[in-house]
Amino acid sequence: MVVTERLGDVLIVHVVGTVERSHVEDFAAALADATHRAEGPLLVSFLECTALHPAGLSAVENAWSALDDRFHVVVAPGSAALETLQSSERRLPIKESFRHAVAAARGLAETG
Repeated sequence: MVVTERLGDVLIVHVVGTVERSHVEDFAAALADATHRAEGPLLVSFLECTALHPAGLSAVENAWSALDDRFHVVVAPGSAALETLQSSERRLPIKESFRHAVAAARGLAETG
């Protein structure tokens, strides 16, 4: 499941649960929609995602290609979703804390 919300000018996409192969098409459509709606930064949060099927990686890469430095990702350290995201041939802009991801999205210097 994908839930979106705004935090100031940042559009946040929360990926909740498992993105299985059978859900990749819906995940890709939701992420593409969010990409088109993002007027400012887009932050995709995998903090509540238990697993991301490798087929879903292309949707993440497409969003990043479309938004470039306005695209940000947060994912829990050691999670299955992190493993999938790190399998990308591209170095995705991954943060491991929500606070740091929001700061990066807003263009603020990260602290601590």
